Amino acid sequence: MERMISMSNLARQESPARSSALAIDRVPAPRLADDLIRGAGPIATFMFGDDSEKSRRKVYYLASEVDPANRPPIFKLGKAELAARPSRLLQWVAEREEAATAV
Repeated sequence: MERMISMSNLARQESPARSSALAIDRVPAPRLADDLIRGAGPIATFMFGDDSEKSRRKVYYLASEVDPANRPPIFKLGKAELAARPSRLLQWVAEREEAATAV
């Protein structure tokens, strides 16, 4: 038995170009929350592998006491909460690594 395709069924079928355009629309947009670490503890865990008092103090030191030219991209959200974007921290480390090997 052959299946008959009516014109109305044919009109409802999506073309390959339209189908791929719809697939792009379904890709979720990146969210800032997916690339944001909030708080000295989580930043310390990301950078140093632990959330100890010593590591949190290093984060505070790096965010405020280091020369601005060498300071990692850690910033304040609001009055006191520190925040950082992992992508920018990794880029900062890569830049420091390149500078060290170029000498």
